[in-house]
Amino acid sequence: MAEDFRVHLGPPGLAMRPDFTDRYETAADWLPPWDFGSPLEVGVVGAGLRGGSLTPTGYHAAPDAFRASPAGFSAYSPDFDVDLTEMIVRDLGDIAMPVLDPVEGLRRVEESVAGLHALPEDPFVVLLGGDHAVTAPAARAFARTHPGERFGLIHFDAHNDVRV
Repeated sequence: MAEDFRVHLGPPGLAMRPDFTDRYETAADWLPPWDFGSPLEVGVVGAGLRGGSLTPTGYHAAPDAFRASPAGFSAYSPDFDVDLTEMIVRDLGDIAMPVLDPVEGLRRVEESVAGLHALPEDPFVVLLGGDHAVTAPAARAFARTHPGERFGLIHFDAHNDVRV
């Protein structure tokens, strides 16, 4: 199972590099593509599902929008004296999402995330979704590979659609 997930992962859609240097690594340099062999603590995976919403959206572009953002930021915070480069973070690429079959896309998310958690490193997975729908299969994958363990989700959204 741990090897099967690779069938859905392709290279990152976008790799940004800064146009400046500073004495610390930039966040873009800190997030290189993974070679599927080197050490890994945190894995970033794109899951740009499209078609899960009733209204036309650009959700599928979210992983690359995230990848474009850190090119000008340092991985060091002088405010807190924290250097994030101590963590081994790699871009694991994008899960290939079929344009016309969101159900198959969700199956691929679950299979890919379960495969990542089955690796000996059991990395902390950061899933860059498109549609909200990718959250449930990612949670099921964690629960399946970590039976009986508790877990939490951190969800960032570009708009406020949760109402009371």
